[in-house]
Amino acid sequence: MVFTPSTSPAALGARRAVVPGKVSARGASVARRFRAPFAPRAAGQAAMRPYTLRKGDTLESIAQKRSMSVDEIKKCNSRKDGDAIKVGDTILLPAGKLSARDNEIIDGIAKINQPRVYPTRKGESIMDIIEPRNIAFEDVKKLNPGVNLGTFNNGEKLKLPPGKYTTREKEMLQGCGILPPETVNPLKILVSPNSLALFGAATLAGVYAMYFAACKRYQEHGIKLWGNEEGAKQGSR
Repeated sequence: MVFTPSTSPAALGARRAVVPGKVSARGASVARRFRAPFAPRAAGQAAMRPYTLRKGDTLESIAQKRSMSVDEIKKCNSRKDGDAIKVGDTILLPAGKLSARDNEIIDGIAKINQPRVYPTRKGESIMDIIEPRNIAFEDVKKLNPGVNLGTFNNGEKLKLPPGKYTTREKEMLQGCGILPPETVNPLKILVSPNSLALFGAATLAGVYAMYFAACKRYQEHGIKLWGNEEGAKQGSR
């Protein structure tokens, strides 16, 4: 079940919805470090960000990791008691409420256009890291010469290419103002399957319209729409 946010979908897409709450000192300091806006829009109001649930998430675990109460999360999402949550659902959290893992991710980013340092989890494999971030193995290998890229068990740190994040990382970093909100790439729209299908249909319709006009003109006037140079010469004599 998808939560019903207390804000409009437009506000959620812009990552700038506001509800009562407080911004943590950590969140504010992160924003100052990256020179990005990260402050309540008005007194007593704080920025919100989306959070996509993954396997093992519960309201209790989400709240505990961010020093929140379950009631605070419910208020942010207009959630009723008994509503079930599942993997893939999206809820809203105060942007300034960060978990220890969030802080680790942030600490590994010096500049958003440079490789970042990623703190591995115990038992995490290289494929667990690169696949959800759409990173090529060779790219990681170049950034980490001499590192055994297998399974990590001792909190090893890897360098990852800039701009490569999971959905959860993106949500958190955009909510903190470290990454800008995503914008629509017009080229992606133009080459999307639906756009190509529409373009093909419009082209076929245009060709058919020209053929129909040529046939009608020939039947009524004996004049072709094209290829009628000889007839035109005879008519001018």
